[in-house]
Amino acid sequence: MSSQSIHVSRFIAAAPSSVHRAFSGEVDLSLWLCNGVAAPRRISGPQLLWWADGAYAISQSLLDEGDYGIRFSWKTDRIEDSQVSVVLRPESSGTSVELTHTVVRCDDAGALDALTDFWNDALENLASVWALTGEDLRLTRRPAIGLFPGDATTGPDGSLPDGVSGVRISDILDGSSAQAQGMQAGDIVVELAGVAIDAVQAFGVAMSGKVAGDVVSLRFYRDGEEHTEEMPLLPRPPLEAPPADANEFAGQMESFYAECEASIRGDLNGLPDDQSMTPPAPGRWSANEILAHLILMERLTHDYISHCRLSYYETHMPQIAVLEERIPALLQAVPTRSGLLDALRSAFRETVVLLGTLPDEFVRSPVYIAMGQGLNLDKAHYRRHVDQIRRAVEAITSGNGQMPEEESS
Repeated sequence: MSSQSIHVSRFIAAAPSSVHRAFSGEVDLSLWLCNGVAAPRRISGPQLLWWADGAYAISQSLLDEGDYGIRFSWKTDRIEDSQVSVVLRPESSGTSVELTHTVVRCDDAGALDALTDFWNDALENLASVWALTGEDLRLTRRPAIGLFPGDATTGPDGSLPDGVSGVRISDILDGSSAQAQGMQAGDIVVELAGVAIDAVQAFGVAMSGKVAGDVVSLRFYRDGEEHTEEMPLLPRPPLEAPPADANEFAGQMESFYAECEASIRGDLNGLPDDQSMTPPAPGRWSANEILAHLILMERLTHDYISHCRLSYYETHMPQIAVLEERIPALLQAVPTRSGLLDALRSAFRETVVLLGTLPDEFVRSPVYIAMGQGLNLDKAHYRRHVDQIRRAVEAITSGNGQMPEEESS
Protein backbone atom coordinates (compact mmCIF):
# COMPACT_ATOMS: atom_id res chain seq x y z
CA MET A 1 0.00 0.00 0.00
CA SER A 2 1.50 3.35 -1.05
CA SER A 3 1.55 6.42 1.16
CA GLN A 4 -1.91 7.89 1.72
CA SER A 5 -3.26 10.74 3.83
CA ILE A 6 -6.50 11.71 5.50
CA HIS A 7 -7.48 15.27 6.48
CA VAL A 8 -9.75 16.23 9.37
CA SER A 9 -10.58 19.72 10.66
CA ARG A 10 -12.47 21.09 13.66
CA PHE A 11 -13.01 24.38 15.46
CA ILE A 12 -12.15 24.33 19.17
CA ALA A 13 -13.32 27.09 21.52
CA ALA A 14 -9.92 27.48 23.19
CA ALA A 15 -6.64 29.27 22.63
CA PRO A 16 -3.99 27.56 20.47
CA SER A 17 -1.76 27.03 23.52
CA SER A 18 -4.55 25.10 25.24
CA VAL A 19 -5.27 22.95 22.20
CA HIS A 20 -1.54 22.32 21.81
CA ARG A 21 -1.45 21.02 25.38
CA ALA A 22 -4.42 18.77 24.61
CA PHE A 23 -2.21 16.96 22.08
CA SER A 24 0.82 16.68 24.35
CA GLY A 25 -0.15 16.59 28.05
CA GLU A 26 -0.69 13.15 29.54
CA VAL A 27 -3.85 14.00 31.47
CA ASP A 28 -5.08 16.24 28.64
CA LEU A 29 -4.78 13.38 26.12
CA SER A 30 -6.72 11.02 28.35
CA LEU A 31 -9.61 13.51 28.58
CA TRP A 32 -10.56 13.28 24.91
CA LEU A 33 -8.44 10.81 22.95
CA CYS A 34 -7.48 7.72 24.95
CA ASN A 35 -8.04 6.17 28.36
CA GLY A 36 -4.49 6.52 29.62
CA VAL A 37 -0.92 7.49 28.77
CA ALA A 38 2.43 6.09 29.83
CA ALA A 39 5.45 8.27 29.14
CA PRO A 40 9.06 8.57 30.34
CA ARG A 41 9.81 11.32 32.82
CA ARG A 42 12.35 14.13 32.23
CA ILE A 43 13.46 12.82 28.83
CA SER A 44 12.03 13.05 25.36
CA GLY A 45 10.69 9.67 24.40
CA PRO A 46 7.71 7.79 22.98
CA GLN A 47 4.30 7.84 24.62
CA LEU A 48 2.14 4.75 24.93
CA LEU A 49 -1.52 5.62 24.56
CA TRP A 50 -3.95 2.90 25.61
CA TRP A 51 -7.69 2.31 25.43
CA ALA A 52 -9.92 0.26 27.73
CA ASP A 53 -10.71 -2.23 24.96
CA GLY A 54 -7.04 -3.19 24.63
CA ALA A 55 -6.17 -0.95 21.68
CA TYR A 56 -2.95 1.04 21.83
CA ALA A 57 -0.85 3.56 19.93
CA ILE A 58 2.81 4.51 20.24
CA SER A 59 3.45 8.19 19.59
CA GLN A 60 6.78 10.01 19.29
CA SER A 61 7.08 13.79 18.97
CA LEU A 62 8.86 14.79 15.75
CA LEU A 63 8.41 18.56 15.59
CA ASP A 64 6.97 21.12 17.97
CA GLU A 65 6.18 24.51 16.44
CA GLY A 66 5.32 26.39 19.61
CA ASP A 67 1.62 27.02 20.12
CA TYR A 68 0.75 26.61 16.46
CA GLY A 69 1.65 23.10 15.45
CA ILE A 70 2.95 19.70 16.39
CA ARG A 71 4.02 16.64 14.44
CA PHE A 72 4.33 13.11 15.79
CA SER A 73 4.73 9.55 14.60
CA TRP A 74 1.89 7.07 15.14
CA LYS A 75 2.03 3.30 15.29
CA THR A 76 -0.70 0.80 16.18
CA ASP A 77 -1.37 -2.90 15.72
CA ARG A 78 -3.02 -2.01 12.36
CA ILE A 79 -0.69 0.78 11.20
CA GLU A 80 3.03 0.11 11.14
CA ASP A 81 4.31 3.51 10.06
CA SER A 82 2.51 6.87 9.93
CA GLN A 83 2.85 10.52 10.87
CA VAL A 84 0.35 13.06 12.18
CA SER A 85 0.64 16.78 11.53
CA VAL A 86 -1.53 19.19 13.50
CA VAL A 87 -1.71 22.85 12.47
CA LEU A 88 -3.41 25.27 14.87
CA ARG A 89 -4.76 28.52 13.43
CA PRO A 90 -5.92 31.15 15.93
CA GLU A 91 -9.37 32.65 15.38
CA SER A 92 -11.21 35.36 17.26
CA SER A 93 -13.08 32.94 19.52
CA GLY A 94 -10.84 29.90 19.46
CA THR A 95 -8.65 27.72 17.28
CA SER A 96 -9.07 25.99 13.94
CA VAL A 97 -7.47 22.54 14.03
CA GLU A 98 -6.21 21.04 10.76
CA LEU A 99 -5.05 17.44 11.22
CA THR A 100 -3.33 15.41 8.51
CA HIS A 101 -2.53 11.76 9.11
CA THR A 102 -0.21 10.22 6.52
CA VAL A 103 0.07 6.45 6.46
CA VAL A 104 3.45 5.43 5.09
CA ARG A 105 2.97 1.68 5.26
CA CYS A 106 -0.16 -0.33 6.06
CA ASP A 107 -1.43 -3.59 4.59
CA ASP A 108 -4.91 -3.26 6.11
CA ALA A 109 -7.30 -1.94 3.42
CA GLY A 110 -9.91 -0.80 5.96
CA ALA A 111 -7.47 0.94 8.24
CA LEU A 112 -7.67 4.30 6.41
CA ASP A 113 -11.47 4.52 6.68
CA ALA A 114 -11.27 3.52 10.33
CA LEU A 115 -8.60 6.17 10.88
CA THR A 116 -10.82 8.88 9.38
CA ASP A 117 -13.70 7.90 11.67
CA PHE A 118 -11.34 7.75 14.63
CA TRP A 119 -10.00 11.29 14.19
CA ASN A 120 -13.43 12.76 13.35
CA ASP A 121 -14.84 11.31 16.57
CA ALA A 122 -11.76 12.34 18.55
CA LEU A 123 -11.79 15.98 17.43
CA GLU A 124 -15.54 16.19 18.03
CA ASN A 125 -14.87 15.05 21.57
CA LEU A 126 -11.99 17.51 21.94
CA ALA A 127 -14.41 20.31 21.00
CA SER A 128 -16.94 19.05 23.55
CA VAL A 129 -14.38 18.74 26.34
CA TRP A 130 -12.98 22.22 25.72
CA ALA A 131 -16.49 23.70 25.74
CA LEU A 132 -16.08 23.11 29.52
CA THR A 133 -19.45 21.39 29.83
CA GLY A 134 -17.95 18.38 31.57
CA GLU A 135 -19.24 16.14 28.76
CA ASP A 136 -16.87 13.46 27.51
CA LEU A 137 -18.77 12.13 24.49
CA ARG A 138 -17.09 8.75 24.90
CA LEU A 139 -19.00 8.44 28.17
CA THR A 140 -22.21 10.35 27.59
CA ARG A 141 -22.95 8.39 24.41
CA ARG A 142 -22.36 5.04 26.07
CA PRO A 143 -24.55 3.20 28.55
CA ALA A 144 -23.57 3.26 32.21
CA ILE A 145 -22.72 -0.23 33.35
CA GLY A 146 -21.44 1.33 36.58
CA LEU A 147 -18.95 -1.31 37.76
CA PHE A 148 -15.72 -0.01 39.31
CA PRO A 149 -13.21 -2.84 38.77
CA GLY A 150 -10.73 -3.81 41.44
CA ASP A 151 -8.21 -6.63 41.19
CA ALA A 152 -8.29 -9.66 38.91
CA THR A 153 -8.44 -12.95 40.79
CA THR A 154 -8.40 -16.67 40.05
CA GLY A 155 -9.90 -19.49 42.12
CA PRO A 156 -9.82 -21.29 44.32
CA ASP A 157 -9.69 -18.51 46.91
CA GLY A 158 -12.94 -19.10 48.76
CA SER A 159 -14.80 -16.88 46.32
CA LEU A 160 -14.22 -18.65 42.98
CA PRO A 161 -14.03 -22.30 41.96
CA ASP A 162 -10.72 -23.80 40.92
CA GLY A 163 -9.53 -22.46 37.56
CA VAL A 164 -12.18 -19.72 37.26
CA SER A 165 -10.92 -16.14 36.73
CA GLY A 166 -12.72 -12.86 37.25
CA VAL A 167 -12.44 -9.26 38.40
CA ARG A 168 -13.63 -8.22 41.84
CA ILE A 169 -15.85 -5.12 41.90
CA SER A 170 -14.70 -2.38 44.28
CA ASP A 171 -17.71 -0.06 43.99
CA ILE A 172 -20.98 0.56 42.12
CA LEU A 173 -21.96 3.84 40.43
CA ASP A 174 -25.21 5.36 41.69
CA GLY A 175 -27.93 5.41 39.02
CA SER A 176 -26.14 2.84 36.85
CA SER A 177 -27.20 -0.41 35.22
CA ALA A 178 -25.24 -2.42 37.79
CA GLN A 179 -26.95 -0.69 40.71
CA ALA A 180 -30.38 -1.29 39.18
CA GLN A 181 -29.41 -4.94 38.76
CA GLY A 182 -28.53 -5.22 42.46
CA MET A 183 -24.79 -5.69 41.98
CA GLN A 184 -22.66 -5.16 45.09
CA ALA A 185 -19.09 -4.25 45.94
CA GLY A 186 -17.19 -7.51 46.37
CA ASP A 187 -18.99 -9.34 43.54
CA ILE A 188 -16.61 -11.04 41.12
CA VAL A 189 -17.58 -10.69 37.46
CA VAL A 190 -16.39 -13.59 35.29
CA GLU A 191 -18.31 -12.93 32.05
CA LEU A 192 -20.06 -9.94 30.50
CA ALA A 193 -21.85 -9.87 27.13
CA GLY A 194 -20.26 -13.20 26.25
CA VAL A 195 -16.73 -11.91 26.94
CA ALA A 196 -14.63 -13.61 29.62
CA ILE A 197 -13.68 -11.02 32.26
CA ASP A 198 -10.20 -12.12 33.34
CA ALA A 199 -8.64 -8.62 33.38
CA VAL A 200 -9.83 -5.05 33.83
CA GLN A 201 -9.35 -4.36 30.09
CA ALA A 202 -11.94 -7.03 29.26
CA PHE A 203 -14.75 -4.74 30.43
CA GLY A 204 -13.93 -2.32 27.60
CA VAL A 205 -13.96 -5.16 25.07
CA ALA A 206 -17.29 -6.43 26.38
CA MET A 207 -18.95 -3.00 26.22
CA SER A 208 -17.57 -2.01 22.80
CA GLY A 209 -20.42 -0.95 20.52
CA LYS A 210 -23.10 -1.27 23.21
CA VAL A 211 -25.78 1.42 23.54
CA ALA A 212 -28.42 2.25 26.13
CA GLY A 213 -31.34 -0.14 25.77
CA ASP A 214 -29.21 -3.18 24.93
CA VAL A 215 -29.48 -6.19 27.23
CA VAL A 216 -26.28 -8.07 28.05
CA SER A 217 -25.63 -11.34 29.84
CA LEU A 218 -23.81 -11.12 33.16
CA ARG A 219 -22.18 -13.96 35.09
CA PHE A 220 -20.66 -13.30 38.50
CA TYR A 221 -19.91 -14.87 41.87
CA ARG A 222 -21.08 -13.61 45.24
CA ASP A 223 -19.82 -15.35 48.37
CA GLY A 224 -18.75 -18.31 46.28
CA GLU A 225 -22.16 -18.75 44.61
CA GLU A 226 -22.51 -18.35 40.83
CA HIS A 227 -25.19 -16.05 39.39
CA THR A 228 -26.22 -15.60 35.73
CA GLU A 229 -28.51 -12.70 34.83
CA GLU A 230 -29.63 -10.52 31.93
CA MET A 231 -28.83 -6.85 32.56
CA PRO A 232 -30.54 -3.97 30.67
CA LEU A 233 -28.11 -1.13 29.92
CA LEU A 234 -29.30 2.24 31.19
CA PRO A 235 -28.24 5.68 29.91
CA ARG A 236 -25.27 7.11 31.75
CA PRO A 237 -26.28 9.62 34.44
CA PRO A 238 -24.50 12.99 34.19
CA LEU A 239 -21.43 13.36 36.37
CA GLU A 240 -21.47 16.11 38.99
CA ALA A 241 -19.10 18.84 37.80
CA PRO A 242 -17.27 21.10 40.26
CA PRO A 243 -18.21 24.79 40.52
CA ALA A 244 -16.27 27.20 38.34
CA ASP A 245 -14.73 28.81 41.43
CA ALA A 246 -12.00 26.78 43.16
CA ASN A 247 -12.73 28.31 46.58
CA GLU A 248 -16.37 27.34 46.26
CA PHE A 249 -15.38 23.78 45.39
CA ALA A 250 -12.98 23.70 48.33
CA GLY A 251 -15.83 24.85 50.56
CA GLN A 252 -18.12 22.11 49.26
CA MET A 253 -15.50 19.45 49.94
CA GLU A 254 -14.80 20.92 53.37
CA SER A 255 -18.50 20.62 54.26
CA PHE A 256 -18.59 17.05 52.96
CA TYR A 257 -15.51 16.08 54.98
CA ALA A 258 -16.93 17.73 58.10
CA GLU A 259 -20.12 15.69 57.68
CA CYS A 260 -18.10 12.47 57.32
CA GLU A 261 -15.88 13.25 60.30
CA ALA A 262 -18.80 14.16 62.55
CA SER A 263 -20.55 10.87 61.70
CA ILE A 264 -17.38 8.86 62.29
CA ARG A 265 -16.57 10.50 65.63
CA GLY A 266 -20.17 10.24 66.77
CA ASP A 267 -20.33 6.53 65.99
CA LEU A 268 -16.95 5.78 67.55
CA ASN A 269 -17.96 7.48 70.79
CA GLY A 270 -19.98 4.37 71.50
CA LEU A 271 -17.01 2.03 71.02
CA PRO A 272 -14.36 1.59 73.73
CA ASP A 273 -10.85 2.42 72.51
CA ASP A 274 -9.59 -1.09 73.23
CA GLN A 275 -12.15 -2.50 70.77
CA SER A 276 -11.18 -0.26 67.85
CA MET A 277 -8.97 -3.01 66.44
CA THR A 278 -11.65 -5.68 66.93
CA PRO A 279 -13.13 -6.91 63.63
CA PRO A 280 -16.94 -7.01 63.77
CA ALA A 281 -16.86 -10.40 62.02
CA PRO A 282 -14.25 -12.68 60.40
CA GLY A 283 -12.83 -11.13 57.25
CA ARG A 284 -14.12 -7.63 58.09
CA TRP A 285 -12.12 -4.51 58.79
CA SER A 286 -11.92 -3.10 62.30
CA ALA A 287 -12.81 0.55 62.92
CA ASN A 288 -9.13 1.52 62.96
CA GLU A 289 -8.48 -0.34 59.70
CA ILE A 290 -11.30 1.59 58.03
CA LEU A 291 -9.83 4.87 59.32
CA ALA A 292 -6.42 3.87 57.96
CA HIS A 293 -7.95 3.10 54.58
CA LEU A 294 -9.64 6.52 54.45
CA ILE A 295 -6.36 8.25 55.31
CA LEU A 296 -4.57 6.37 52.53
CA MET A 297 -7.37 7.25 50.11
CA GLU A 298 -6.98 10.92 50.99
CA ARG A 299 -3.23 10.76 50.41
CA LEU A 300 -3.97 9.40 46.95
CA THR A 301 -6.33 12.33 46.42
CA HIS A 302 -3.46 14.72 47.17
CA ASP A 303 -1.36 12.96 44.51
CA TYR A 304 -4.30 13.01 42.10
CA ILE A 305 -4.78 16.77 42.40
CA SER A 306 -1.06 17.41 42.04
CA HIS A 307 -0.70 15.11 39.03
CA CYS A 308 -3.61 16.85 37.31
CA ARG A 309 -1.93 20.20 37.94
CA LEU A 310 1.28 18.90 36.35
CA SER A 311 -0.62 17.15 33.53
CA TYR A 312 0.87 13.80 34.50
CA TYR A 313 -1.38 10.85 33.90
CA GLU A 314 -3.53 10.34 36.99
CA THR A 315 -2.64 7.63 39.52
CA HIS A 316 -5.83 7.95 41.55
CA MET A 317 -6.31 4.22 42.08
CA PRO A 318 -8.21 3.19 45.23
CA GLN A 319 -6.76 -0.33 45.10
CA ILE A 320 -3.37 1.12 46.11
CA ALA A 321 -4.96 2.03 49.45
CA VAL A 322 -5.89 -1.59 50.20
CA LEU A 323 -2.52 -3.20 49.47
CA GLU A 324 -1.95 -5.81 52.15
CA GLU A 325 1.05 -4.09 53.72
CA ARG A 326 -0.16 -0.46 53.63
CA ILE A 327 -2.89 -0.51 56.26
CA PRO A 328 -0.82 -2.49 58.82
CA ALA A 329 2.12 -0.15 58.22
CA LEU A 330 -0.03 2.90 58.88
CA LEU A 331 -1.52 1.30 62.00
CA GLN A 332 1.97 0.66 63.35
CA ALA A 333 2.96 4.27 62.66
CA VAL A 334 -0.29 5.63 64.14
CA PRO A 335 -1.41 3.00 66.68
CA THR A 336 -4.21 4.90 68.46
CA ARG A 337 -7.73 5.73 67.35
CA SER A 338 -7.34 9.36 68.40
CA GLY A 339 -4.14 9.59 66.34
CA LEU A 340 -5.89 8.13 63.30
CA LEU A 341 -8.80 10.54 63.67
CA ASP A 342 -6.40 13.47 63.88
CA ALA A 343 -4.47 12.18 60.83
CA LEU A 344 -7.73 11.86 58.88
CA ARG A 345 -8.73 15.42 59.82
CA SER A 346 -5.32 16.70 58.67
CA ALA A 347 -5.59 14.77 55.40
CA PHE A 348 -9.05 16.21 54.76
CA ARG A 349 -7.73 19.69 55.51
CA GLU A 350 -4.82 19.28 53.11
CA THR A 351 -7.22 18.38 50.29
CA VAL A 352 -9.30 21.47 50.99
CA VAL A 353 -6.21 23.71 50.94
CA LEU A 354 -4.96 22.14 47.71
CA LEU A 355 -8.30 22.81 46.04
CA GLY A 356 -8.55 26.35 47.35
CA THR A 357 -5.13 27.30 45.99
CA LEU A 358 -5.65 26.02 42.43
CA PRO A 359 -4.61 28.71 39.92
CA ASP A 360 -7.27 30.37 37.78
CA GLU A 361 -5.75 29.10 34.54
CA PHE A 362 -6.08 25.50 35.71
CA VAL A 363 -9.64 26.05 36.94
CA ARG A 364 -10.61 27.25 33.46
CA SER A 365 -9.52 23.95 31.90
CA PRO A 366 -11.25 20.62 31.25
CA VAL A 367 -8.66 18.90 33.45
CA TYR A 368 -10.10 20.74 36.46
CA ILE A 369 -13.63 19.69 35.54
CA ALA A 370 -12.63 16.04 35.09
CA MET A 371 -10.68 16.10 38.35
CA GLY A 372 -13.66 17.58 40.18
CA GLN A 373 -15.98 14.99 38.69
CA GLY A 374 -13.64 12.29 39.98
CA LEU A 375 -13.62 13.75 43.50
CA ASN A 376 -17.40 14.01 43.50
CA LEU A 377 -17.65 10.39 42.39
CA ASP A 378 -15.47 9.40 45.34
CA LYS A 379 -18.03 10.78 47.79
CA ALA A 380 -20.12 7.64 47.43
CA HIS A 381 -17.08 5.56 48.37
CA TYR A 382 -16.47 7.61 51.49
CA ARG A 383 -20.13 7.44 52.53
CA ARG A 384 -20.07 3.66 52.27
CA HIS A 385 -17.07 3.47 54.58
CA VAL A 386 -18.65 5.92 57.04
CA ASP A 387 -21.70 3.68 57.12
CA GLN A 388 -19.42 0.66 57.45
CA ILE A 389 -17.95 2.14 60.64
CA ARG A 390 -21.43 2.66 62.03
CA ARG A 391 -22.43 -0.93 61.29
CA ALA A 392 -19.16 -2.25 62.69
CA VAL A 393 -19.71 -0.38 65.96
CA GLU A 394 -23.27 -1.70 66.15
CA ALA A 395 -22.13 -5.27 65.53
CA ILE A 396 -19.38 -5.12 68.17
CA THR A 397 -21.34 -3.35 70.88
CA SER A 398 -24.42 -5.54 70.38
CA GLY A 399 -22.27 -8.63 70.74
CA ASN A 400 -23.87 -10.50 67.82
CA GLY A 401 -20.95 -10.01 65.44
CA GLN A 402 -23.31 -9.80 62.47
CA MET A 403 -22.44 -7.61 59.49
CA PRO A 404 -24.39 -7.51 56.22
CA GLU A 405 -22.53 -9.19 53.39
CA GLU A 406 -22.21 -5.98 51.38
CA GLU A 407 -20.12 -4.47 54.13
CA SER A 408 -17.00 -6.41 53.22
CA SER A 409 -13.81 -4.37 53.18
